[in-house]
Amino acid sequence: MTTPENRRSRLLDVLIEQSLRFGTFTLASGATSDYYIDGKHTTLHPEGLCCLSHLLLDRIDALTDPIDAIGGVTLGGDPIVGAMAALSFERGKPRRAFIIRKAVKEHGTGRLIEGIELGGSMRVAIIEDVVSTGGSALRAADSVRATGAKVTHAFAVVDRDMGAETAFRDAGIEYQALFTKDELLDHAENRGLRPSAR
Repeated sequence: MTTPENRRSRLLDVLIEQSLRFGTFTLASGATSDYYIDGKHTTLHPEGLCCLSHLLLDRIDALTDPIDAIGGVTLGGDPIVGAMAALSFERGKPRRAFIIRKAVKEHGTGRLIEGIELGGSMRVAIIEDVVSTGGSALRAADSVRATGAKVTHAFAVVDRDMGAETAFRDAGIEYQALFTKDELLDHAENRGLRPSAR
């Protein structure tokens, strides 16, 4: 059973059981890898989504300057920001959520950003499930900045340690991840779920 005290350890278990795969994979960045983290198998898992939403919102609540809204990068961030918005209401610190499309839709309102009108002095955090180079989140941040809102932070569930931290820093965005890829791989090895060579 998940409790506030064991959320991080339970999320780590869910990640390696539901999302971590070994083989040969091509990443969104074009690089190849002998492991893959399919974050959606955790962000759409009842316990996994509950744990990670609490943990990410804990980080946002701890910031000195408040975050007004949280934006998910489609597709990985979508379920996360929805759950975080609902949880923020229960905590008495409601934050609106929005979704950033990869391209402007060609029908209806033709919007790139769904869920809220951004702009003015709003402070925004970008949320991702798994980050490698940070390219998708940075492109999403550019779309948000075009509205006039300020992207101050980015958060990820897992960082693959492929340069995202530097990329966010260079873009003036504070960045945090709940786990590094080494934490997942080491935990998988300790559980006997990882091949002997990475």
